Amino acid sequence: MHKEGIIQLHTLFYQVVQEISRRWKVEEDALRGYYQFGVFPHHVHRSMQDHEKALFMLGQAVARFLSTDKYSGLGKTAERLAKIMSARHQ
Repeated sequence: MHKEGIIQLHTLFYQVVQEISRRWKVEEDALRGYYQFGVFPHHVHRSMQDHEKALFMLGQAVARFLSTDKYSGLGKTAERLAKIMSARHQ
């Protein structure tokens, strides 16, 4: 995927997280890493890899928000996204 596509997905996931945060009480711990990483959708000057990492972090947070426990389907998705992110960005 090209950088523009990654940024579009990053923007979409960011909007999803904002909507989830608005509707439900969200633990800030779930997003702490994303905010500390400091790459946001409007930072178009950042590398594709940075946006990809931020996208995976948001995807993991969304999966955590929607899972009821670590054994649910979405909980397993969050774990898989964490493994993929760590493997790709080492």
